[in-house]
Parts: sequence; structure tokens; C-alpha cells
Amino acid sequence: MIVGILDMERRMGERVPAEELNQKVAEYAAENSLPRQREVTEDDLSRVRATRADVFAKWDAVRPGDALEVPFEVAHANLRDEAAPSLHRSGAT
Repeated sequence: MIVGILDMERRMGERVPAEELNQKVAEYAAENSLPRQREVTEDDLSRVRATRADVFAKWDAVRPGDALEVPFEVAHANLRDEAAPSLHRSGAT
């Protein structure tokens, strides 16, 4: 849900305020009998947008045939012993 909202704002060129994002997430959770999640702050959104912009810039710099590895840390998750796949760029765009 949040990824879709961020992708929409990127396409439209208009940023969604944290309050509006939280409202949409809350509505979706209620409609689908899901528990409410913690609310996202403007600082949270700023960090996500900055990280996303950095990853997009790195991806744009990847030459066809090369790979982009995006390391990240997960505080609490069910981690498996297998390595995460790299994103490979083919010759097609």
C-alpha cells in the first residue's frame, strides 16, 4: 500500500503528506480487517524518499549486464540462510 502511494506521488510529481498516507493506510486496514500499523511521520517519509532517490540514482548508473546490490538491515524478521538475489540489468530498458 505505502509503496503504491509513493510510486503514485513519484509519477504525479506531488508529494503525499504523512497525514494523508496514514489515513489511506488506516482505511485500507479497516476495509480488510487488518490491524492498524504505527503512523508514519513526515521525517519517516523524508528518509524513505531520500533512500529511494539514492537507490534510483545508483540503478540508473548500472550498465547493462552489471548488477546492483542493495544491502539493508532488518531488525526483526524471519531470515533464511539463503542470500538475497541481486538485481541484474539486461540490455533492454
